[in-house]
Amino acid sequence: MKAPYTFLRPNFFMQNLSTTYRDDIRYRDEIYVPAGHAFTAFIDARDIGAVAAAVFRDPDRHVGKAYTLSGEQTLTYRSVARILTRVLGRTIRYPRPSEADYLDRLRGEGDCCTDR
Repeated sequence: MKAPYTFLRPNFFMQNLSTTYRDDIRYRDEIYVPAGHAFTAFIDARDIGAVAAAVFRDPDRHVGKAYTLSGEQTLTYRSVARILTRVLGRTIRYPRPSEADYLDRLRGEGDCCTDR
């Protein structure tokens, strides 16, 4: 007998900008994420919670389903930097770090595991 399940698959949490990447934005005026020119559909964690609540309210309707959750629009990190520049009143950059540069910074800050 299988256990009932419902998968919620959110895209990038909007709150990551105010938590995980906050210090880079606050102290370095940059968003340092190795995303290149990719578009991201940021989603607010509260919206994910609302979907989870709907699943719990009517679980039989959602058993065996998977939902990909995303925000209303997709943005590049360069676009996000422009929005933050406007909102914060200072220039926020997106330098498009490579994955290697990103991992080097994490290692230097002690936020990353060592190479395996």
